[in-house]
Amino acid sequence: MAFYFQTLQKDLINDVDIALQSNPLPSPIVNAPVFGRDTQFSPHLAIVMTDYGFDVEQVCLPWRYFTDRGFMVEFVFPKPIDPPRVAKPDPSYTTGWKGTLMGPSKDTMDIYSILCTLDEFIQPKFYKDDNFSFLDFDVVLITGGRNEPMRQMLMDPLLHSKLKPYLTLCKRIDRQKDGPNVSMSKILGTIAQGALPIYINNPGTTLHATTIPVWMERANSWLSPPPNNSSYSYAASLMPTDNYSAGPNYRAVFTIEDEHNYYISGRCNIDILPLSIGLYDLYRRMLQDRKSAMRSQRNNSTSSNHLPQ
Repeated sequence: MAFYFQTLQKDLINDVDIALQSNPLPSPIVNAPVFGRDTQFSPHLAIVMTDYGFDVEQVCLPWRYFTDRGFMVEFVFPKPIDPPRVAKPDPSYTTGWKGTLMGPSKDTMDIYSILCTLDEFIQPKFYKDDNFSFLDFDVVLITGGRNEPMRQMLMDPLLHSKLKPYLTLCKRIDRQKDGPNVSMSKILGTIAQGALPIYINNPGTTLHATTIPVWMERANSWLSPPPNNSSYSYAASLMPTDNYSAGPNYRAVFTIEDEHNYYISGRCNIDILPLSIGLYDLYRRMLQDRKSAMRSQRNNSTSSNHLPQ
């Protein structure tokens, strides 16, 4: 089964992939989403978001990118929606003159319309559930935003505590030192303010990241100020300076990978496709690192067994 946008002559996502990668790696593409029984064999991606006020591009474009590559994508909200309804994006960028000038493309909104028909989106996971664990996922992407619902989620101590066990498993595999029984590591991505849960209430973390710079967040707030927006601290001001990279002082694609963990972060919406590509590449690299570590230790063991006694 393939969605109509997967068979368009002009494929938006794949066109952008080539444009963003000066020397793109060959990667297997699955031409249709993975549903039904086969989902248990697919890698699982969690997109952490709110049920209201989320950024359409930060949710829809990663879903499309990873679904096309055989991932089972699920959505993680803070809690159930009461009364029940479909999750709604930030209206300030989908309606009116701001939506016309700065909002998501028609292709992106078409993807959102399809999401509204999927069980994974209509019946998401909730991190406030007692039995919820991020460890059930292979890749986690935390979206950002400055409006009230997003801010409440990103500053939620429960989200921070639920993420901690996952973060400890994002360490990069050492091909030489890790043993043959090394487990698969977890992969993490954050976009814009989505980096905040990694650092709030966890000052000892060594993860290196970027987030939306103060000047960019201030400009966005001036263009579209949500209620009580003036009381919010800018995301970059809450980041530990030793672990933060601001990037260029103009709007340009900018993502950064942590050297010691399978973690990549981006600043704003124009980074969401490069970030998705980077996340996918980190997942493939982790599998390669694990395979190499297992092979290296196996070869070392074989060599030692053949040493003269």
